[in-house]
Amino acid sequence: MLDYIDKLRDSLSLRGNIPGLVTSSMIEGTAWQMHDLVWQPYILSLGGSMPIIGSFISLWTLITCGLQFLTGELCDSVGRKPLINWYFITSILGITIALFANNWILIIPSILLYSVADSLGEPSYNPIFAESVDAKKIGLAFSLLSLTWFLPGLYSKLFAGYLGDNLGLRQVLFLVLGLEIVAFLVHYFTVKDTLTEKRKFDINAVITNLRNIFKPRSDLKGFYTLAVINRISWTLAKEYLSP
Repeated sequence: MLDYIDKLRDSLSLRGNIPGLVTSSMIEGTAWQMHDLVWQPYILSLGGSMPIIGSFISLWTLITCGLQFLTGELCDSVGRKPLINWYFITSILGITIALFANNWILIIPSILLYSVADSLGEPSYNPIFAESVDAKKIGLAFSLLSLTWFLPGLYSKLFAGYLGDNLGLRQVLFLVLGLEIVAFLVHYFTVKDTLTEKRKFDINAVITNLRNIFKPRSDLKGFYTLAVINRISWTLAKEYLSP
């Protein structure tokens, strides 16, 4: 039996960082699936409107995209785990502020913190997953990463909807906060940084990356155009279908 379990762990690359990464990401995926379900009605309950929610989402996206040129370079300089730690800290602060808001205007600091959190997490999670497995199993690592988001969607939104109707939207956010703290603790104590060669932060690299946005490689212009169209269409569909 133990041999079978060992073989299963090896085939799924459940060694080293991966168990901790999968566990913390699954808990966090559960938290944010619940958050996504109650977020819009929560803002509406504070006196907000759909245009205000749309403005928040646009601001969130704009700041996240802008900061990633900076945080991506930080990720390659100071390491993956430090940025993920700060991702958790800023997201926990954002949820906490949202919990005690009594007006939609007071949600703005949460949006700013969420934006910073995403800019820290986006360039860090994929590398730490990929670098935690053998090069031949990187595809499997990304499959596990995707699973930690999609699998919680089977139960967490149903659970959040039930709790929201019976206990209240704020109570769901309290649960989201608790899950996010647990995910942070699991990650902090079980995951090691995977960046082996750290270097000084180079602001010139950030400036170069910003300039390259306006000078894309000619052979990739079609790909970039399709990627932008795809992202816009999926974002519109997601926000339209969200509660």
